[in-house]
Amino acid sequence: MFFLAGICAALAACSSDSDDVSSSPSNTPAILEVVSYKFVQEETDVVERVEYPVVVLQHKVNNKDEPLPMIYEWDVEEEESSLFVLTEGSLPVNAENLADLKIPVPTIDAVGKLFIDGTGTKTPLIFGETLKVKNGSRSIGNIKYEMPPNSTYELTKQECGYRCTLTFYLVLKAVNKGEGYHLKGRWTGEQLRNKKMTLTDFSDEKGAEKTVLMEAPIELFEKDYETGLD
Repeated sequence: MFFLAGICAALAACSSDSDDVSSSPSNTPAILEVVSYKFVQEETDVVERVEYPVVVLQHKVNNKDEPLPMIYEWDVEEEESSLFVLTEGSLPVNAENLADLKIPVPTIDAVGKLFIDGTGTKTPLIFGETLKVKNGSRSIGNIKYEMPPNSTYELTKQECGYRCTLTFYLVLKAVNKGEGYHLKGRWTGEQLRNKKMTLTDFSDEKGAEKTVLMEAPIELFEKDYETGLD
């Protein structure tokens, strides 16, 4: 009896110790907030132009003896690519709300000029993963054109823009613990603000010739647009 009582007492003590550990402050999930952030362009950080392959939007064959009216419509929410990578410092293992924290990233305009003024797209602080983040812009429009009899037309789009990698400094604080985290890393952003459409005539039977009928920035077509082709 005394032996069994001793075992029960030992088990009760272990259970009590386990409860103390699980409820200790060190195991409490950290609730973080952003104290400060800064992006710095080092001497080796350059803005690079990027050009993506041409994408075919429409490839149409009009094998009739009468004109064929065509239309291409779109409604797109613009996105930017963003990647945060830590190089110095560490985060709490049990951070509760890290993915909910956002900071505005730098902006690269349509001619490749970099702006680090805190007015860029607010981006989640998710590290080591390239994110596609909506920047609040929306492109809505359509293009109308008419295909002549017995013709082959192709409408294409190409996206171009700029990419840059910068150093960032970030200070986070666990508001429920009073602990601070001083972090350093590299941010890579890619912003495609140059997009153009091209309409090409591929009607030559041998495929040896093609005629570019129209080539213009997509912004031109963000309202109803007609090519004026006969």
